Amino acid sequence: MGRRKSKVCAPRERNTTEVFRTEVDFEQVLYRLALHAQSLFTAAACLGAERALKKAILNRKNCLFYKTLKGAEVGDLYMSLIHTCELNGGDPVSYLTELLRHADELVLKPADWMPWNFQATLEQLQSKPA
Repeated sequence: MGRRKSKVCAPRERNTTEVFRTEVDFEQVLYRLALHAQSLFTAAACLGAERALKKAILNRKNCLFYKTLKGAEVGDLYMSLIHTCELNGGDPVSYLTELLRHADELVLKPADWMPWNFQATLEQLQSKPA
């Protein structure tokens, strides 16, 4: 038996239009795009939730050092006010300062002095004639 000779074939010519022409299923593309966008929004929501939980966990660690139960309640109240102000894009220091300056108005209408609308209340008070 002799040695088998390998056949070398000439490369087959391809039709380049067949290689680059693909059928695009736009419904499938839109579906995949929607899934990707949904996963991005879910990830962003998880990050926001994790940030919110970090404040609560930090407060839990710090509350071990309150001397009295009343002190812990006050600390929780301030933590809640500060964090709510931060979540609404406000400055907690200026918010708490304005609450102290306008304590009388705060007692009368507490809903007007929430972190998300206290700026509008301040503008109304400043625009009133004295």
